Amino acid sequence: MAQCPGCHQNSSRVHSFYQRCPQDLPVSGKTVKLTLHVRRFRCLNAACEQKTFAERLPEVVASAARRTIRLKVFAIHTAGEPGTRLLAHTGVGTEHLLLAIMSEGEGIAVKALAQFQVQEDEIRKQIETAHPVGEQPVGEGQIGMTAQGKQSIELAVQEARALGHHYIGTEHLLLGLLREEEGLANQVLLQSGVTLEEARELVKQLLTSEHTTRASVPEHGKKERPDE
Repeated sequence: MAQCPGCHQNSSRVHSFYQRCPQDLPVSGKTVKLTLHVRRFRCLNAACEQKTFAERLPEVVASAARRTIRLKVFAIHTAGEPGTRLLAHTGVGTEHLLLAIMSEGEGIAVKALAQFQVQEDEIRKQIETAHPVGEQPVGEGQIGMTAQGKQSIELAVQEARALGHHYIGTEHLLLGLLREEEGLANQVLLQSGVTLEEARELVKQLLTSEHTTRASVPEHGKKERPDE
């Protein structure tokens, strides 16, 4: 049984099955891909525009994501650490999370920032100007997160819950960074013309557009997509 995202009515009537193959954490240095057999259900509400819908796997992989949740979170954190060392900073702050999100190259947050015409190179320059490179290199040990970095993730969780989502995507992280007013990411985003209210509204529009696009894809004869 699964809940229709359109009308929130439960359905147990299976329409079809399809495969998703998200990338997972590597094992012994080898790439791992999961093969998930996902059910698509028929909505039993005749008044609902969502005729069919796929079951959600929020603990494993986000909708339309190419990587599992744990791999995505791991990538965000490890992307922040090299950036931190490159800038010779002593902790992973909101600015490093922002750079990590932008370096992903995909996701709702990247699409939103593109519409705001925000460029990664320009953001990096602003960060380096506001937080100059230190004279001493950072050690090779694990780097912890700053208080602002931790707070921005907690705020991202709140944004996800407010949107009724059971996963943390780049869009929620972006909104969390904008809500953490003491973080450097908030400052450089504001300087680039990105406000919390406008970003939140744009995220909702992009999510709706993505949902509509997926719903319009024909189900019969659908082949496995290697990038899912």
